[in-house]
Amino acid sequence: MWLFVSLAVILVGLTHWFLNGSYGYWKNRGVPSPPTKPWVGNLGEAIIMRKTLGQIYVDMYNNYKDYLYIGFYKIQKHALLIRDVEIIKTVLMKDFSSFHDNDIDGDETDEPLFGKNPFVLKGQRWKVVRSQVTGAITTAKIKKMFNIMANVGQNLIHG
Repeated sequence: MWLFVSLAVILVGLTHWFLNGSYGYWKNRGVPSPPTKPWVGNLGEAIIMRKTLGQIYVDMYNNYKDYLYIGFYKIQKHALLIRDVEIIKTVLMKDFSSFHDNDIDGDETDEPLFGKNPFVLKGQRWKVVRSQVTGAITTAKIKKMFNIMANVGQNLIHG
């Protein structure tokens, strides 16, 4: 009997330690974070299909208007929602090579166009495609395409 009680106490203690250790990542770094729930982090409402991931992200974005970024948890994995335009520019331009593996998956065989998108590729394949695309997308070329894209956008809106 004492053995069972001892094991139960140890199991509860280890679970508590594991969850608090995982969910203390942002608090230990002084990053604002919404309250978490054990085992599901901040995605509980998506897991039970009450909200979509997009709705959860929008809620976090709107609830933390005074902060440049918000730390949150995807189940047990920590993630960062960036609100500041300058930080976003830095991540997407200057430090893009450090942020190549993300949660979006695309299979090149099932979806040939989307699967080759650098935003969904990982590892070595990402590096190869990024080097191919980088030369094709220059500031001058984007400026030339802007009017065409704006006209297409207007046609989509106004039909």
